[in-house]
Amino acid sequence: MNRLRVVLVHGAGRGAWCWQRLTPLLDAAGVEWEAPTLTGLADRAHLLGPEVGLQTHVDDVRAVVARQAPAAVCLVGHSYGAVVVAGVVGAKAEHVARVVLLDGPVVEDGESGADVHPKGDAIRARARRHGDTDIIPIAGGPDDRLSPADNAWIAGSVTPQPLRCVTDPVRLPGGWPLDLPKDYVLCGRPGESPDRPYLSRVRSGEGWSTHVVDSPHDVMIARPDWLAELLVRLSVNPIDDSRRPCP
Repeated sequence: MNRLRVVLVHGAGRGAWCWQRLTPLLDAAGVEWEAPTLTGLADRAHLLGPEVGLQTHVDDVRAVVARQAPAAVCLVGHSYGAVVVAGVVGAKAEHVARVVLLDGPVVEDGESGADVHPKGDAIRARARRHGDTDIIPIAGGPDDRLSPADNAWIAGSVTPQPLRCVTDPVRLPGGWPLDLPKDYVLCGRPGESPDRPYLSRVRSGEGWSTHVVDSPHDVMIARPDWLAELLVRLSVNPIDDSRRPCP
């Protein structure tokens, strides 16, 4: 079976470390993946500087996609990573065959992540100066649905997020392509009504599918088994000739 290669794009303050429970499950299912750490974060925190913005991270991911060529990829963006994925799609990166947004903002052309986030003003207000760079401190929890050990792991691993990354506008001219398969994963408690106005943009008639999971925001940490099962299913190449009916 021909599969898309999965590119995992982490969220604010995180790094490739946040996927470490998920990736062995993808390996076991035969799904090839890459999980870059975005510039200025986690093990690349030494690269933090005033020039690091949303476009920096879009370029990070575009470089990964280019390395995968000519293989088609499924871009997976968690939280802020969903905005980065939007920028990659807007740049018309070749070989992107599917996108999966994990509990992150659905932005349109000219919007920033903070613009559409229900707590966008509070996010901007948390900004602090760190050397010559404006950053947002990332608290890292705690979440009452994660174990104390997991909360401690996240809190001890997150690094400050460059402010520009969440306030720079995304470039998505023409909007989300209608013919691009797009999946949205909504994390929350059963029966919960999330305050996320941008979810009105997730319409089945425009190529979106929605998946709801009882999970904290960091679904790759809390529910890696569920997420792996979903990504294994979605990574089946939609243009695989072997799956087309014979004429």
